[in-house]
Amino acid sequence: MSPSAGRPQNSPAGPERREHLERNRVAANKYRQKKKKEHEQIDHKLHDEAEKRELLLSEVQILQKEVWELRNLIFQHVRCDHNLGSLPPRIGHTSSNDLSNSSQPNQPNRGTRSSPTQ
Repeated sequence: MSPSAGRPQNSPAGPERREHLERNRVAANKYRQKKKKEHEQIDHKLHDEAEKRELLLSEVQILQKEVWELRNLIFQHVRCDHNLGSLPPRIGHTSSNDLSNSSQPNQPNRGTRSSPTQ
């Protein structure tokens, strides 16, 4: 049964009905504004997180390149007569497979990053 059942289509709405419709209109507008504000907040957060992700990915690439360069530098000296006693024993035995897998999360950390002044 429709809400207007029992009432002629063109009959004027009573004061109670008009008040109800007005309250409903106000509530609907308030709800739409609230949803619009929530949507804008989510869009803003999405934009911020996307920027943060791009910065982090860039940093990962820089660090991976640095690791690659440092390992290459170490491997250049593995077979020379320099004193490598202070290097961790595993570095001289790293295979090319270890280099290609070094960025995978399940690989154990084989050393710490040191500052260039050390």
